[in-house]
Amino acid sequence: MTAEPPALPPIEHAGAHILNAPLFERKYARAYLGDPESRDAAALRRQIAKGAREALEEQYFDILERTVQAKPMEARLGGDPSIANRVRAFLLVRYYRNGEWEERIELVAGQPLWARLFYLVRTGHPMDALSEALHFQQAIESRETSFVNHFRTWIESPDRK
Repeated sequence: MTAEPPALPPIEHAGAHILNAPLFERKYARAYLGDPESRDAAALRRQIAKGAREALEEQYFDILERTVQAKPMEARLGGDPSIANRVRAFLLVRYYRNGEWEERIELVAGQPLWARLFYLVRTGHPMDALSEALHFQQAIESRETSFVNHFRTWIESPDRK
């Protein structure tokens, strides 16, 4: 969550390059224990929030992948390896029964578009979600005026606020 490397060197090599190895222990102590209003403390909180969001997105994408792989006939994934197609397949497995979408899924232009956008963002693929929204912009705008413009602004903002 704090952008540390995914794996540290093995313990048996710990002293081999002590001058070249970065020091991770207590790296964030000053920012964490110091003034909570300082620039370093705010940057650390932002990094933790970003790292946590990315970890949750990765975990949910794993759930999505396992769900699609568990029921390949229902998923009808086909030969398109795109993320949007994987989300479409996931939605089929989760919310499509007996030739109909579940009642709780709102359809836009015959597609579960809101769910598709949600899961694309939820799994860490906001640019794919924006592409989907732009593809169905006319249908979206007939229901939610200026949604696509606000969605684009949110996705393109550096901290997604």
